[in-house]
Amino acid sequence: MKFPWEILGYPLYDKIWKDLSFNKDQVKIITTSLHGKRKILELGCGVGNTTHALHGLGKEVYSFDYNKEAVEYVRRKIGRMHLGRVQIIRWDINRLSDFIKGKGFEGHFDGACSASNMGYFDIVPVVKTVYDALSEGGVFAITGFESQLMDRFEKSQGNEVVQLVDSGHIQFSEKDMKRIEELIQKRARGQMNMQYNRDSLRRTEEALLQVGFHVMSQGHFHHDLCYYIIVRK
Repeated sequence: MKFPWEILGYPLYDKIWKDLSFNKDQVKIITTSLHGKRKILELGCGVGNTTHALHGLGKEVYSFDYNKEAVEYVRRKIGRMHLGRVQIIRWDINRLSDFIKGKGFEGHFDGACSASNMGYFDIVPVVKTVYDALSEGGVFAITGFESQLMDRFEKSQGNEVVQLVDSGHIQFSEKDMKRIEELIQKRARGQMNMQYNRDSLRRTEEALLQVGFHVMSQGHFHHDLCYYIIVRK
């Protein structure tokens, strides 16, 4: 089974994703929460919208993703001349501790973030690694989906894409349309592997508190279908 971005390809997925209100809101939540922070650890670069925004604010970013295509796409998106300040690293985030300890990066970062993907990780060991990688007072900003509301979330996203297409904001080529049709057919046949079943504010908060983080703020956004939680070491 495949994810939507693997079927659509990263450029097309990014074309659809970047202007959706949910994505804009989560990028704003993360960048605002990390105001004044300089060295950022990012869990999952995805299509690089958060990475790109953090880079634009002058931050040093170490961004990790296991997917080879994601890493290559975001490296191109950031541009070769900026990759000294933005490191896009292919790595299994569930083994992030090996990288942090191997590089002597304990206490190295003053900020960290994860946009809409905590459900992909073995959460307690991963947030413990983030805790170890942050300096005292470091901030960890997280956004995610409430898994039990995913059907409503996906419907809201689909409706917004239709609106953007109807308004002419997004235009698809013939090749784009073939890829979208393939996605629709695979979803109809139950061949999608979304892996959102374990993600929620409550689960994430419990893991963060367990390893020693202190909650600064938390809540829901995007029609209350998604959550954010900002914590401090």
